[in-house]
Amino acid sequence: MSLTAYSTVLSVLILLLGTATLLSMLGAFYSATLRKKLADVAYETWILLIGILATMATLGALIFQYQYLTPVCSLCWWQRIFMFPIEIVVAVSLYTKAKTNHLITGILAAIGALFASYHFYAHFQKYVLGNTMLIPCSPTEVGEGCSNAPVITFDFITIPFMALVVFVTLMWLSYLAHKKAKAPETM
Repeated sequence: MSLTAYSTVLSVLILLLGTATLLSMLGAFYSATLRKKLADVAYETWILLIGILATMATLGALIFQYQYLTPVCSLCWWQRIFMFPIEIVVAVSLYTKAKTNHLITGILAAIGALFASYHFYAHFQKYVLGNTMLIPCSPTEVGEGCSNAPVITFDFITIPFMALVVFVTLMWLSYLAHKKAKAPETM
C-alpha cells in the first residue's frame, strides 16, 4: 500500500472516530437515554477501549515511521511520549483491576493533546492557510523536521491532526471511565 493510500485510509478512520466522539459527547449532554446507556457500560470496557485505541495509534505512528520512512520531529516525539505508555497503564489496570488508572490515561491524553494542538496549529497555518511561517518542527542540527509534511489528506488532515483526534477521544473515554468508577456499585 502506498503512503497516499495508507494516509487516506487512516484519515477516513480518524474522521469517523472524531465524528463518533463528537456525537457521543453531544448525545451524553443532551440525551438522558444515551447518558444512561453510557453509564451502564462497565469500567473495564472503557479501559479496554482506551487501550485498543492507544495501541492502534501507536501502531499507526510506527508504521508511518518505519514502513513509510516519514520523519519524526521533536513535537511528534513529545506526542509519542504521552501516547505510547497508555497501553502499559491499561494493561496494568486490567490485570490489577485498579479503578484509578483512568486518571493517568486522561492526564497523559490531555498533555499529548496540547502538543498535538500546537503542532496541528503550525501545520494548519502553513499547509491550509498558506501563511509563511517557521514551523516549530523545522529541521535543525539536532534532529529531523517535518516542515515538509509528508501527509496532508483532504487538504487539512496531517499526522498531528490524527493524534489530536485520538487524544481527545482518549480524554472522553477516560472521563466516561471516571464517571463509572465514581458511580455506586449496583447489584
